[in-house]
Amino acid sequence: MEWGNRRVRQLLRKLRTPGAIQDDELARTLCRLTGAPSIRDAVLLLADRALSGYPAVYATIVRRVDVDGESSQVVADEIHLSQRSFFRYRGAAIAAVSAEIDAVTRAAPPKRSEDLDVLALVARGRYLWKHRTSAALQRAARYFERALELDPTFARAYAGVADVHLLMGEYLIRDPLEAFHDANVAVERAMELDPALPELHATLADLHLFAHKDLRRAKESFDLALSIDPTYSTAHHFAAWHAMINADLPAAMEHLRVALGYSPDALEIQTTLGMVHALQGSPERSVRHLGEVLELDPDFSFARYNLAAQLIAMRRYDDAIEHLDLLGASEPRESYAALSAHAWARRGDPRPARRFLDRESGHRRRPHHYLRAYARFGLGERAETIDELRAAVETNEPWTVLLPLDGVFTDLRDDRAYRSLLPLAVTAR
Repeated sequence: MEWGNRRVRQLLRKLRTPGAIQDDELARTLCRLTGAPSIRDAVLLLADRALSGYPAVYATIVRRVDVDGESSQVVADEIHLSQRSFFRYRGAAIAAVSAEIDAVTRAAPPKRSEDLDVLALVARGRYLWKHRTSAALQRAARYFERALELDPTFARAYAGVADVHLLMGEYLIRDPLEAFHDANVAVERAMELDPALPELHATLADLHLFAHKDLRRAKESFDLALSIDPTYSTAHHFAAWHAMINADLPAAMEHLRVALGYSPDALEIQTTLGMVHALQGSPERSVRHLGEVLELDPDFSFARYNLAAQLIAMRRYDDAIEHLDLLGASEPRESYAALSAHAWARRGDPRPARRFLDRESGHRRRPHHYLRAYARFGLGERAETIDELRAAVETNEPWTVLLPLDGVFTDLRDDRAYRSLLPLAVTAR
């Protein structure tokens, strides 16, 4: 993936605002890779390097128009260029800077551990991480920690630790604020060791998405991951989710196609494909697809949970309860209990939903409002459901970014109050 002219111009434009350039993931990575004394210096260094072989007019255009923000017309007049020539020169200059950035991000090979035991431990951790159960994630964390005991400079192990904390926060296995903080600490440590590691930028994309609802910065991060390694399937997977949230299903399908081309055995990517089928208006195809994933691995909880959610959206409550019972038997998780409570209430038994709401009210320092909304909606309490979802958005619960995709709330889509929450659910806070 090469950096497009638009992204490079955006990067140069941010040099006018110190806060903006400090928050730009690409700029921060370039600073680490070049060893420049500041982020601003890193970007200007690469621009100067890219244009060093060009006539001086190219650098003048970039500095005055793209960096300093002067009028194109004024600069063109001063250097005696027609508009056509001016924009041709400017386009060539920006393309040269883009190529220089691309060369820098791809040139730094990932640092590898020479210790075979370390590599084996990280590989085991990654295998378990993909299974996504509480027990698997805890075991994965131990493998990554053991790898770091043997090689404290191995950035890939820190990336694994970050991804474990990230999933534990997303799945509410841990308090999200604490889990996301720990994930960010691990990412920052790994960035100091190997800023060109694509796993780190993919993890940052997920953090931006679920911790901050910042879709712009999430895109910057997975774009950077893919610029470093266009074959990195996890970054394509995250990019597909980003496209789904933005209702760009063709882009989501394209990212999934590429991801499966590089990682055909990745069940999490196959599961997401099943979810896209439902968003495309093919619920039966979605159910078949998710069922086939479970035939490959009956213990893959990510597929079973999303299959249960899709069955609820189709009002097949008995089938959904069967899958949720299997999930609950393997491990107690609040999300399983909430979705099961919804299905039982819709089926005619309100007791599980009432028990879930009572338990949440009495034992939670911070209630899971999004999960409470499942129970409320199962009971037919529309106004209370909207109130819970509004509270989830206001307290920045991680699942709210997925509200536009949640088929459980399909019957609320004609409700004005519900529709007003959708843009807020994906707005950075």
